Amino acid sequence: MPGGEELLRFVEAVDHGGQDVLKATRDAVIEALGVEVMVDAAAVAAVFQMMNRVANATGTPLDDGIVDLTASVRTELELDYLSATDQPGGH
Repeated sequence: MPGGEELLRFVEAVDHGGQDVLKATRDAVIEALGVEVMVDAAAVAAVFQMMNRVANATGTPLDDGIVDLTASVRTELELDYLSATDQPGGH
């Protein structure tokens, strides 16, 4: 996909990069695909971050399929905890 590598680096920078890395990846997306695509990519990344934070804050449990698919990764990253709805007395 044209610009795919630039988009992947941008997404990683949104999650794990500092300001310098984020600026460099934004510039690379703009150079490869244009400013409109960079804005769209930033909006998608922002909405995804927001949805994850809302789900975490409200204690939304993972679907059974996702629990199965992510078990080894969650264990490795020590993210194997119960959501608020899975705790005794949860809703």
